[in-house]
Amino acid sequence: MKTIAVTLAMTVLLLVVVKYVFTHRNPVEIPLDQLEGILAPGTYEGKGYYSATDIYPGGLNVKLHKVVSRKNGGLSVVTNIKAYDAKTNKFAYDAVREGRFDYKPSHGKEVFINSLSFMDSRSAPGMSEAKFPNENVVSSFHGHSIGKNLNRVAFSSTGTWHISSHNFTHIYNEITKVSPTNIVETFANRNMFEMTLVTMTEDYTKVS
Repeated sequence: MKTIAVTLAMTVLLLVVVKYVFTHRNPVEIPLDQLEGILAPGTYEGKGYYSATDIYPGGLNVKLHKVVSRKNGGLSVVTNIKAYDAKTNKFAYDAVREGRFDYKPSHGKEVFINSLSFMDSRSAPGMSEAKFPNENVVSSFHGHSIGKNLNRVAFSSTGTWHISSHNFTHIYNEITKVSPTNIVETFANRNMFEMTLVTMTEDYTKVS
């Protein structure tokens, strides 16, 4: 009986490792014109929902303002986030997420994504100055492109979000063009066993 249990455990672990490797290591090339066809330069207004975490057990509703611009042969994306407790509507925090979609000469049209989020501790009631000093980096992730079709691009990253105490070994990020002026961005934040712990959905309308 012990042998069967050990064999099953090892098989499950092997499958998890194989899925992790294939999910993280299979790069997909996305030319800049195709990326811009989905995430077009301009200004977006949006709203979203972040699922419950150990730090925000009520979940969060967010108001969003995003500016996408061309920079150094790629895209710069700056998102202002104003978050409220989803159950009480109490203000939670203001943050800025600065992201870059870049290309490297040695990697063809594979897209590399790097993102940092900043928060002024004074904007987050209950947050300590020690944990979140002024303009400190509170979240970060980095990864690369792993999927695409006509109206969607997907990225696999590793990183952390300040809204959760977990480190995420796999952040599966999709950007989908729903209409000429509407995009939806999702983050499925997973652990090493590919279990989704936190989801984040952001719905944007292009206004200029």
